[in-house]
Amino acid sequence: MAVAIDINYLRNAYFTFDAPVPYKLKCGVDISIVPVKLIDSMIFTTSYGVLDIDKNSTNNVDVIQMSYLKFLDKYIINTKETAQQFINICLLCLGFTLPIIRYDEKERAILSNADRDGKELFYITAKEFDEIKRIILYQNLPNYDDEYIDPELKANMEEMDRIKNKNVEIPSLERRIAIITSHTGITKEVQRMMTLREHSVLFEEVAGEVEYSAVKGVSCYGGNSDDVQWVYKKSKNKYEDYITTKEKYNKSMGGDGRIPTSTQSSENINSQYDKFIGG
Repeated sequence: MAVAIDINYLRNAYFTFDAPVPYKLKCGVDISIVPVKLIDSMIFTTSYGVLDIDKNSTNNVDVIQMSYLKFLDKYIINTKETAQQFINICLLCLGFTLPIIRYDEKERAILSNADRDGKELFYITAKEFDEIKRIILYQNLPNYDDEYIDPELKANMEEMDRIKNKNVEIPSLERRIAIITSHTGITKEVQRMMTLREHSVLFEEVAGEVEYSAVKGVSCYGGNSDDVQWVYKKSKNKYEDYITTKEKYNKSMGGDGRIPTSTQSSENINSQYDKFIGG
């Protein structure tokens, strides 16, 4: 990947503490990439998709070769809805007054922030925008991951998720707020001033503790207590729920996890084959 930012460093130094990420632009201006507040989360969650489109999945060579910012301008933000989504991100996360995409003398896309009179205050190059959009996504979505996945595997994973969650009702934001209040006593007024990231992590921990408390006792009785984890979770490959071994599959279907193997030698097999043919 061309971008040089260290996401793990940013996570430990800024994301964890809901601190704005400082970013020095090529034009000499220092900006802050600000985490989204829960109260603005609906605007963000219905808008951030414009930052997360896999333009390289197309067969159009021109699209693959162009910058993401130019791709947005030429192919994506050409409707009122998508243009508003892009504006929302610029206002919420970058503190823009008036975002404008312009082009330099080499036809390279540039994101300009102008004042109400149209005067440019500062600009972001296409390369800087690639880094900034990654920061925005990782900063606000704790489970975001942009590692490359084979398209076929990705489609299969999405289908498995769809089947697994087919009859599951995902709690609305209102319910998540109420669940946190009922479990911790933290009021809605306090929660609304949290960042989206903080609230998402908190809800996952509350849900994890509730599930752990409900299931741990039964699992201990059944001798499977190691399968129920909460605070000290076993390390897990992110593909583990989608790709499994024959042994694990056998165990999940009620077996003991052992796959029987044939002990016959090739000589015995050939002997039986000859006997069958000669038969």
